[in-house]
Amino acid sequence: MDELKRKRLLMMISGAFIISFTGFPHMWSIYQPYIIKEIGWSVGPSTISFYLAIVFFVIGNIIGGRIQDKFSPRIVIFIGGVLFSSGLFLCTTVTSNFPMAMYIYYGIMQGFGTGAIYTSVITSAQKWFPDRTGFASGVIIASNGLAGFFIAPFSKYMLQTYGVNSAFTVFSIIITIAWILAFIFVKNPHSGYIEEFSNVKGLNKETKLHILDKKQYTTKEMLRSKRYYLLAASMMCSLLAYFTISPISQILQMSRNVPENIAVMAIMIGSLANASARLIIPTLSDKIGRIKCLFFLVFVSLVSTGLLIVPGSYTTTIAIIAIYFCYGGILGIYPALTTALFGVKHGGENYGYVMIGLGIASVLSPILSAIIPIDLLNGKGLFMLIGIVESISIILVKKLQKELNIII
Repeated sequence: MDELKRKRLLMMISGAFIISFTGFPHMWSIYQPYIIKEIGWSVGPSTISFYLAIVFFVIGNIIGGRIQDKFSPRIVIFIGGVLFSSGLFLCTTVTSNFPMAMYIYYGIMQGFGTGAIYTSVITSAQKWFPDRTGFASGVIIASNGLAGFFIAPFSKYMLQTYGVNSAFTVFSIIITIAWILAFIFVKNPHSGYIEEFSNVKGLNKETKLHILDKKQYTTKEMLRSKRYYLLAASMMCSLLAYFTISPISQILQMSRNVPENIAVMAIMIGSLANASARLIIPTLSDKIGRIKCLFFLVFVSLVSTGLLIVPGSYTTTIAIIAIYFCYGGILGIYPALTTALFGVKHGGENYGYVMIGLGIASVLSPILSAIIPIDLLNGKGLFMLIGIVESISIILVKKLQKELNIII
């Protein structure tokens, strides 16, 4: 194996390893009942920890991306890793005297740390694979999606057997090892790498021109362009279905006469579909185009939301699995789409700002769920509104297609 292949392989393996833990904010629902029992907290205030983690995940993407682009991903991984692992460890010190300290440790420190690591590793991977940015970001994001397959069951075992503090302690140690490995092996390619890479045998002329001649937008330039707002708004609209439906996916199926074991299995299959789509869709987009793949995902999500309006049983199960798949594919394709629109040089910070769309969707969905009554049986109201938002997303994607035709 030559030196270049070795560096790229080590980067991807160590990057995927640490990224697999950046799904930790979504583990809150597993930890929450044990934390409530341990420190005497109530459900409402404790749930804020989750939303803080999501908001600061986005903030970590923005700030970490800027540092990564200006200096090095290693600096960001060090800062993010320390905040991530120490935040989890400090969760063990939270008591009933001041339960809101969990907001700082789990919400802010852990959320910011995971966000900073996330954007740095994805952007670095794309820089190492300039001809296959979809594949590179897809591998990393798929690792993030796999978190539920090993973090969730291991967390459940630790919580049931040893308690909350032991679970947080063990994960803080494992995550420290993971970010140290990433700090060693995840780095930006050397100056002139892209020019050298463009001369690799087998790289066609069109791809060479695409890599070398693309305008590299700074974040200020990106924020002044119409296509940024189309991109962030389309991300927000396309992700709203998942953020709204995922928390009620099991109860929704059971209210429509789906047996509990089938409902739980559907969520497991949906999680697998979610993780698979994060790799499959971005890799496919390298071949057939980003917009075609994104349009397909948003269309399937719209049709699936329409199925939820109809009070069927197993049609609801199929729709939920499809929405999980679309969520994974959408998350997987946006880093590569951001690079296609704005270049890779400032990709870390640029993608952080695009992630504002995700942050808004994650905050807006519980607000809409609280305001608009959810008819679980007949599926009116909220599901119809989501369908309208998905339709808007299709319009935004079509407008993005015009922008891509202009710059590529």
